[in-house]
Amino acid sequence: PLLTCVDKFEKAGGLGVLHGGYTYQSATHSAQKLLSNAGSKALEALGEQIAFELVIGFNGRVWVDAATNEDCVAVARTL
Repeated sequence: PLLTCVDKFEKAGGLGVLHGGYTYQSATHSAQKLLSNAGSKALEALGEQIAFELVIGFNGRVWVDAATNEDCVAVARTL
């Protein structure tokens, strides 16, 4: 599937199409929790262990990219 990252005006704003990485569907309440302040603290702690990029949609769709496939899977499993 093709994933794009756009702002509220449906413009790429320097983001656009997401290439590579690992995509999966999570529960919407889990995605909302990750987008909250508590979730951001957990993501910061994880980022101290593994370098990764993450996009979380309000619809529960998650995209993660890291240096290796093993790191992508580790981040996805942690979330």
